[in-house]
Amino acid sequence: MRARGHAFEIAVAVALVAATGGYLDSPRRHLVPVHAGDRCFRCDQFITDTALAAEIVRPDGSFAYRFRTVGCLLQYLTQGGHLFDDVFVTDYRTGRFVPATRATYVRTDVGWRTGAGATDYVAFRSARAAARFADRVGTRALSWAEVRDASHLLVAMRSHPADVTVSGE
Repeated sequence: MRARGHAFEIAVAVALVAATGGYLDSPRRHLVPVHAGDRCFRCDQFITDTALAAEIVRPDGSFAYRFRTVGCLLQYLTQGGHLFDDVFVTDYRTGRFVPATRATYVRTDVGWRTGAGATDYVAFRSARAAARFADRVGTRALSWAEVRDASHLLVAMRSHPADVTVSGE
């Protein structure tokens, strides 16, 4: 009977870790809600659409850096911003934070949502939802690594355009 009790406890623990993505003791408890009217840490513009917002939280939860969009977050990170373990983006469908590394992204026109003619990333917790959205807008879904690498390439092109070659050219 004792072995069965341990097996049950282990099964519950494994299920909890799987269900929470390994964030049992996550800094999520330190997440600060982003509200329309908050200011973006990088560009100081007002956050107008929280469905596009992102956030970096210090590991001790002492401070949250809010960003207007995933693009603002990426610009901050590629321009030498501090990288903390706790980088979150907003799931476009639910409005809830998702770890940036676990989200799937779609680059699209967000001007109709932000009030400015802008192209930026929309984040999704579900890769399937991102793929459906990408099909609707005529593009493809991207991983965090692809989005991050694309932003580094863009910074390199702006800084040293003659030194950057893009595959296919």
